[in-house]
Amino acid sequence: MDNRKAGGQRPPLHERKRIRLERAAYANPSSTFNITVDAEMRQRFFDLPAFNDQVVAVLQSVARRHLCPVRIYCLMPTHLHLMIQPGARPLVDFVGEFKKKTADLARRTRRIQKLWQRSFFDHRLRSRESESEQHEYIRMNPVRAGLVEHPDDWRWTGSVEIT
Repeated sequence: MDNRKAGGQRPPLHERKRIRLERAAYANPSSTFNITVDAEMRQRFFDLPAFNDQVVAVLQSVARRHLCPVRIYCLMPTHLHLMIQPGARPLVDFVGEFKKKTADLARRTRRIQKLWQRSFFDHRLRSRESESEQHEYIRMNPVRAGLVEHPDDWRWTGSVEIT
């Protein structure tokens, strides 16, 4: 398949097909999103308890700063799952700040030059049933991965309440 534009030229490689929703969709506080943020090349960067604790502390801090309720988060060795609602600013701003702060932390403490893959995966949930299923999916992720026998044994799963 040839992707040439009118005039016979190919689009620049940095032009990507738009897969994001409109920015306003990420600002609607009545919406709930399932978000996955992958480590660069799905590397096992989240394998040190002290570093994981720091990443979770950053997540909690940024969520509170943005007033974004996190129904559940789960930091896995190669990625982060979030079920989250927009707060004071769009979720893309929340994710951007979280990724920047944790990337700075990784460079400073672990000499990891690129912590996260570009962008993130998102899915806007459409029903309470879907929210319940996604919550359980995220909660059970460490069990399915063989990291623990019971989901409550995974130290890096939790929520962030906004009061």
